Amino acid sequence: MKQVHQLFFFLFLTTSLYAQIEISGEVKDASNAPIEFANIVLMDQENKLVTGVVSDNFGRFRLSVNSGTYKLMISFIGYEKLQENITIDTSKDIGTFVLKLSDNKLNEVVLTSKKKIIEKKVDRLVFNVENSLLSSGGDLTDLLKVAPYLRIRNDEIIMLGKSGMRVLVDGNMINLTGEDLTNYLKSIPAEEIKRIEIITSPPAKYEAEGNSGLINIIYKKGIKNSWNSSIRGTYTQNSYPNGNVVGSFRYKKNKTSLYVNASYDKGSRLIVDTNEFEFDDQLWDNENPRRVFYDNSISTRIAFDYQWNKRISSGIQYQLGYDDMRIQNNSDETDIINKSTGIIDSLIISRSIMAQTIPLHSVNFHTTYQLDSLGKNIALNVDYFSFLDTGDRSYDSANFFGSNGQETPGSFNSGMNNGQQDVKNYSAKIDVEYPLKKVNLNFGGKLSFIDSNNDVRFFDTTSGAPILDLNQTNQFEYEEIISALYISASKQFNEKWSAKVGLRLENTETEGFSFQTNTTTVNDYIKLFPSMYINYIANENNIFSLTYNKRISRPNFEYLNPFRITQNPFLFIEGNPFLQPSFSDNVQFSFIHKQKWVNSLYFSKIQDGFGQIINIDSQTGVRGVIPQNYYDNYTFGLTESYTYNSIDWWESINTLNISYSFSDALLNFINDNRDGLNAYVATNNTFTLNPSKTITSSIDLWYSFPGVYDIYRVSSSSSVDISFRFLFLNKDLQLVVTGNDLFRTQLAEVTAFSNNVRTTFENYYDARRFRISLRYIFGNKKIRVRRKGFGNDEERDRT
Repeated sequence: MKQVHQLFFFLFLTTSLYAQIEISGEVKDASNAPIEFANIVLMDQENKLVTGVVSDNFGRFRLSVNSGTYKLMISFIGYEKLQENITIDTSKDIGTFVLKLSDNKLNEVVLTSKKKIIEKKVDRLVFNVENSLLSSGGDLTDLLKVAPYLRIRNDEIIMLGKSGMRVLVDGNMINLTGEDLTNYLKSIPAEEIKRIEIITSPPAKYEAEGNSGLINIIYKKGIKNSWNSSIRGTYTQNSYPNGNVVGSFRYKKNKTSLYVNASYDKGSRLIVDTNEFEFDDQLWDNENPRRVFYDNSISTRIAFDYQWNKRISSGIQYQLGYDDMRIQNNSDETDIINKSTGIIDSLIISRSIMAQTIPLHSVNFHTTYQLDSLGKNIALNVDYFSFLDTGDRSYDSANFFGSNGQETPGSFNSGMNNGQQDVKNYSAKIDVEYPLKKVNLNFGGKLSFIDSNNDVRFFDTTSGAPILDLNQTNQFEYEEIISALYISASKQFNEKWSAKVGLRLENTETEGFSFQTNTTTVNDYIKLFPSMYINYIANENNIFSLTYNKRISRPNFEYLNPFRITQNPFLFIEGNPFLQPSFSDNVQFSFIHKQKWVNSLYFSKIQDGFGQIINIDSQTGVRGVIPQNYYDNYTFGLTESYTYNSIDWWESINTLNISYSFSDALLNFINDNRDGLNAYVATNNTFTLNPSKTITSSIDLWYSFPGVYDIYRVSSSSSVDISFRFLFLNKDLQLVVTGNDLFRTQLAEVTAFSNNVRTTFENYYDARRFRISLRYIFGNKKIRVRRKGFGNDEERDRT
């Protein structure tokens, strides 16, 4: 650990030894708004081109040159060209340049400039949504479902070719998952989003956790000295009714920015699991329908930022997630069928109910310090996260004769599990941007501490009185420390070639203690995670890129806890403290044509992949669901995405993904390996139905062909969604009517073998639904502000 800390400080100290001559500035229009993609060119005294760049989305630019006198020329379509002589003898900020609108007018000719929907940067794909039809009146999930590489299934956001995904907003990680994350994203109007950055291979700056990608949601730079708010109510009819209310508030004045978002859910949904277990002489056919009640589900995010001066800004954000759930199962039935006669020999009928509360709290403090005007800055983040899962589950079960339906004597039993999982995390990280004359450096580090305490008790209630069963009762404590350092370097060699390389070092120390077995499990390992990106722009219409990175997936705390939860006499769920992390290597080659057609070839190798796996006793039929490192996987794939928007009233985004997957089983009770092709095709179409663009419609279809996943064979599934969007009151009032999974086809059958027993699962999560949503946006774009009588600092801050 001492060597790691010494390396951390060495990275920070050595960078101050470099010297360079760089100039920076910014380009704005007469209204003080930044101009993106302005051309900035330096010419020598003989009018020969020395260097040039284009301004970024903040209107800023930076040039590296030798000392001397130059002619500076700044131009942008629709504006008058600006030209002046400058002398450069030291690195400095040369100020703000204001372009004036051109007075030249052409009769009956209108020139318009439309930003390309898709851009490729060295380590990410940028989906510019401002010109998409969905950006008017929709929410953020409407944009995500048509973005390249992304899909939404069962309200879960999925990145094609990845096993997970994380979401950032303006570069800050959102500690929400599942439905909480989806509800939060649905509360964000599409009109507020400038672009979506899709990072299929996260660079060294980000944690190496998970064989997953990242999406970074970038807001439009809101007008200062204004506020806006919105409220939305949604009614959803699945098998049962559900209601959702979301409110948001955004405020900006002078140096202060405040954002508040809150949502409340109440309702229920039906989840149906069906499975078959085929033994030599019997077929066990199980159907497990359960109703999940969301009695009170609350999600809140509060973000406050303050600009202390031109160089220092700070902020704090707080997230609350609270779920109060009940899971009720009144008819879990297993039919035991004689294979030779086809007659039901016996039945197992179980009932259960579970009450669960899950409060989640997350606090983030961040501050950024600009070292100079040339792009050097330091960012500090300090985080606290707490998660408490408390659940009480009771069940009863009995066997019945198939011939007369009478209860088998002595077969009745019942039990009760009381459990609690308490997780706390403290972390701090620092990131430094340090551009040099020939290369841009980015380096930093992170330190994270996790404490997890698990307490599960099982009571046998068959006799009517609860009796503590010490064999199924356990307390488990788990501690984890992760320390990381990283450094990356990027370089723009010329107009065509750019590259980025990075290296992340992570040291992981874990210790788990089981009170039941009085055993301690310790892990301590250091791993390096390299990343590499190469970008080649052949011309405006053809861009090529190659990426590589290495990732790690660590088991969650529940998987590591060796406790056992009994569902019924024939089914139990148990943790595994000896579970090891898995590692993955990912390579991707991409080609983008005319910023509309995205082609990607990818390869992924997963070593020691883990998950919950069923081990079946072929003699007794008892099934144990235990997490194991059970497979190695190799996947080769091709992803195609094409955007058609040549017609003003129609936008179509189409996706095709084809992959070959091979999995090598690592456990002896898994009877075969799996290999085969997978294919997925989707089309998302948005239509404007009237000239004022206040009525739009979307038709989305996807189909997943039969294929394989890890050691499982998976059947086909599909979905058809349709929606209508109406805008009223100057587009401040929005009505959306949606039908999802109209034909109830988001249903896939999964097959595998365990101890020569064929197991088949088919799960449906109530995806077919009708939804109607009403949202109203209101606000004030002109808040009175105090102005200084001299100087321009305050005016610059208000831009």
